[in-house]
Amino acid sequence: MISARGMSKVDAALVVGIFAGVGVLGRVISSQLTRRMPPLTILLIALGFCAAGFPLFWLSSLTWLSVAGLWLMNLGVANLFPLAMTLAVGSAEGHTDEASALISLATGAAGISAPLLLGWAADRLGSLGQAFGLVAIFLLVAIAYTLSIAWYMRRRSQSARLTHK
Repeated sequence: MISARGMSKVDAALVVGIFAGVGVLGRVISSQLTRRMPPLTILLIALGFCAAGFPLFWLSSLTWLSVAGLWLMNLGVANLFPLAMTLAVGSAEGHTDEASALISLATGAAGISAPLLLGWAADRLGSLGQAFGLVAIFLLVAIAYTLSIAWYMRRRSQSARLTHK
C-alpha cells in the first residue's frame, strides 16, 4: 500500500488492520449463515464477494476504491478454506480423514505456490499488476468448478428423489 498506492505508513497499517478485522467479520457472518443455508451456497456467495472485490482492487486507480475491493475480497477469501473443508469432509462418506488431509494439502500447496507463481509471472510480464491477471483466472476457475459441483449435487439429489418414489 505504501509503494503501490502511495499511502503513508499510518494509513497502510490502518488498512491492514481493518483487513484482518474484515476477515474475522466474514467468518462470523458465514458461521451465522450456515444455520440457514447449505455450505455450497455460502461458498458461492464467498466467491461472489471475491469476484466483486477483485476488479476494484486490481483495476482501480482510486486508492479508496482499491482498498474497498481488497476488503470485499477478504470477506469471501476468509471463508474459502473452512467452507471447502466442510464440503470435502461432508461428502467423504467414511473417508473424512483422507478428505481433510487432501484439502489441507491442497490449501498448503496453493499457499506456498501462488506467491511464487505470481512472482514468476511478474518477472515474465514486467509487472506485478499484470501478473495479478492470474488471480482473475484462478478465481474464474474456482467459480466454474464450484458451479459444476452445485450442478452435480442438484442432479444427484433429483435422481435420488426420482429413485425413491
